[in-house]
Parts: sequence; C-alpha cells; structure tokens
Amino acid sequence: MWCSECQAYVAMLPVEDASALAGTTPRTIYRWTENGRLHFAETGLLLICAPSLTTLVSAERPAETKREVSALEGPGHQTDSRPGKRQ
Repeated sequence: MWCSECQAYVAMLPVEDASALAGTTPRTIYRWTENGRLHFAETGLLLICAPSLTTLVSAERPAETKREVSALEGPGHQTDSRPGKRQ
C-alpha cells in the first residue's frame, strides 16, 4: 500500500499485528500514531506503515528486538538514498 509519508509502496499492518511485532499494546500503537511517531493509512481500518514501525522500535528497543522487527521489511527491502526515506 502507498505510504504518503515514505512516498513509497510499503507493507501496512493492522494495529494488532503492529503491536505484537513491536512488543507493545495496541493502545501504544494508537498513541504513537496520534503523536505523529508512526506513519499510517485509514481505510476503514487503521493500518501502520511497517518501515516507520521498524524505525521507531529500532530506536527505542535493544538490539535483540531490532532483529525481530527487521523481519517486517522482508526480502527485497530497499532503502532510498535520501535521509529518512525508506521503501
């Protein structure tokens, strides 16, 4: 799905999946979206941008969690050369 913040097609996750992968509660995911810390799309369902979740969790969690969350990116993940832009 298209993420207007990333300006790329990315994996989008339902809140429950995002919270499980981040090791937090759905309420925390909602709070992070409300605070502008996560990219999201609303399609009748709130969907969380996987790369923004990966970036946020990587910045706030120890190295072992980074390995778990990196699975969100999946095979073929590419990083845009511009700072802060990921596909």
